[in-house]
Amino acid sequence: MDSTVYDTVCDRLQKIDNRPCMHYIKVKQGQAGLCSLPGRFLCDESLKRFSPRLSHSTALDWRRCRKLFYYRHVQGITVRPHMKSIALKLGTVWDEVVECKTKTGLWSVDQPSVEKLQVPEFDLACVSGMVRACEALEVELHPCEPQVKIEDQIQDGPWIKAILDGRGDGFFVEDKFTFMPNEYFDPFNLTSQVGTYFLLDDSLEYCVIRAVRKPGLQPYKPTKKRKNGETVAEFEERVYQDIISKPKHYLPYFDPATKLYGRRFYPTEFDLASLLWEYAHIGYDISVAQQRGAFYPNYSACRTVYGMCDYRSICDTGGVSDEYFERRDKAEYGGNN
Repeated sequence: MDSTVYDTVCDRLQKIDNRPCMHYIKVKQGQAGLCSLPGRFLCDESLKRFSPRLSHSTALDWRRCRKLFYYRHVQGITVRPHMKSIALKLGTVWDEVVECKTKTGLWSVDQPSVEKLQVPEFDLACVSGMVRACEALEVELHPCEPQVKIEDQIQDGPWIKAILDGRGDGFFVEDKFTFMPNEYFDPFNLTSQVGTYFLLDDSLEYCVIRAVRKPGLQPYKPTKKRKNGETVAEFEERVYQDIISKPKHYLPYFDPATKLYGRRFYPTEFDLASLLWEYAHIGYDISVAQQRGAFYPNYSACRTVYGMCDYRSICDTGGVSDEYFERRDKAEYGGNN
């Protein structure tokens, strides 16, 4: 068996003065740059020397499967919004509901986003019922600025970026819309995300996790007595009534006095030293993988709680469907010529 390790070299490398390649797009000092060629994302040669910008989700992808990491973060192939799982779609819709409430004081569903995501109407009814219930219960949110970006470079390591759902005076909030909110009240499960945010900003004193339970009710199917089954409006009303009848079930840690919900977590609840060590080694391991062409698959990670991995079709066929996938925006990533 041939176990030779090969050093990959970009087939489009064209060196010019003061730049490693004519197609190279610089991002930040100490961070892997981009490639300006269509169909490419990160610069192959730059990635051998520097780690790409990391985040808690990027690190999770690396831990899960190197092949997945390669497709999503090196080649920049992402799933189109309307093709994502229903769980991710509803999470996105709820994030926008919370952002709207934070900015305007109103509980409202963003219809353009719903149309873009192509959310099925009965699934959307779960969110709409929740919005109506929050309005009826006069639920309030912690005063903060929504969607705050933070970024920093760890010593002798990679750049790490995060987007906080909300940031207030000495704290930040994270919002979830999930079947299993209790999973987000265990510090062990939060270390990758919440721990990362504490690492990036030591002025943050605590975090509030606001995990909302997605209603588990299902629409009534047609029966002999009711041939047409349940309408979307009827289902939404039933969801609404169920939520207002037991608010603490759907809004864990809801306080009727303050009208706030969510649980606090503090930096001391997380092993930040180990997390910092992981980021340093992940950045190094990615560069080594690029040098050796070692983005191999983890076959045990092909099936997830949401079904089959989105990138399984690429692994099987080598083809990238334009209907299912799209390329990441290089300008949005932060590249500049």
